Amino acid sequence: MEINMVVEADNLVLSLKEGKEVISVMYINLKMLNNGLGLTELKNIYTKKDYRRQGLMERLMKETFEVIQEERQPLTVMVPNDEKIFKKYGFNYISDKEYCDINSHRMSPKLLEEAAVADGDFTLLVKDRGTLNVHTVKEKHYGRVTRWLNKYLDEKSPLHATVSEEKIKSIKLDLNAQDGSLFMMEYNGLIKGVFDYIPGREKGKVTRCYIEDEINDWDIFIDKYSEKYMSARVIDAAKAMTMLTSTETFVRTIRIKDNLLPENNGVYMLHTSPEGGQVHAVPIEPMQNSYGEGIAAECEIDIDYLAPFIMGYITAEDCIRVYVKSKEADVYESWNKLLKPGNVIINI
Repeated sequence: MEINMVVEADNLVLSLKEGKEVISVMYINLKMLNNGLGLTELKNIYTKKDYRRQGLMERLMKETFEVIQEERQPLTVMVPNDEKIFKKYGFNYISDKEYCDINSHRMSPKLLEEAAVADGDFTLLVKDRGTLNVHTVKEKHYGRVTRWLNKYLDEKSPLHATVSEEKIKSIKLDLNAQDGSLFMMEYNGLIKGVFDYIPGREKGKVTRCYIEDEINDWDIFIDKYSEKYMSARVIDAAKAMTMLTSTETFVRTIRIKDNLLPENNGVYMLHTSPEGGQVHAVPIEPMQNSYGEGIAAECEIDIDYLAPFIMGYITAEDCIRVYVKSKEADVYESWNKLLKPGNVIINI
């Protein structure tokens, strides 16, 4: 059974077929493939029930990894529908999705519901705070909202997909279909926040809440909580580790273990310039002492924990095994001091 590859819209689709019937499929988001962020997105991953546990998904995954390697992308991300299925391929969580609800003492949900239905606006007077103009996002707002969101995301994370006006339109239509809408808040004529609202949603009625700190302190949004959301896998270990930076000299050795991509296996020397800066990762042969004995790396990490560490989702203590116990504190401290690129934002 050969793997088929075709381009559909903005996706490279890899599939396995029995006759003309697609039995296993995976999509690579081509818009993300060369976005300069150093990562790709996988989506719409599925194998028909009767064909599961036959190694079909592993075949697609390996082929997908080869495509990503050819594009020299160090990381790939996805929103997994089942953590257990993808963990065996080296994926692990790197970020959470936040939910919240409306503080009805500050802003009436009824006002939002009426505005969503009428595609209307209203003025919100928040006691002891000020006045906000709340608008459903209309076509005339798409440009302003897009520019504001990209600026906001730039400040929150260097690893985010650029928001387009087409994306705003798509979100608005999807929310309207659920009797909700996309809203923006203005204060003194300037956009200060963008959020969505769907009445009756179980996991919090707001899943997109991008609010400037100035307005966030007004306590309009409450009951904030999060759950695991985005997962990632390192494809090129050496290149992925260059996403780390340091404010001081950093020199360490670490062994990486990768059962699926053996080219990532081995010992790496990580170092910066004397003043710090970007971390460089160089694969090295095991060093030998004067007696000809091999000198192991200081520590090791399994590949499925490397992406979460690089993104700052977990600490060194959570994922790195130090070989000499007396050196643990020193090794962990130096790894934890490294600066991480921050949260990955693929879809707003």
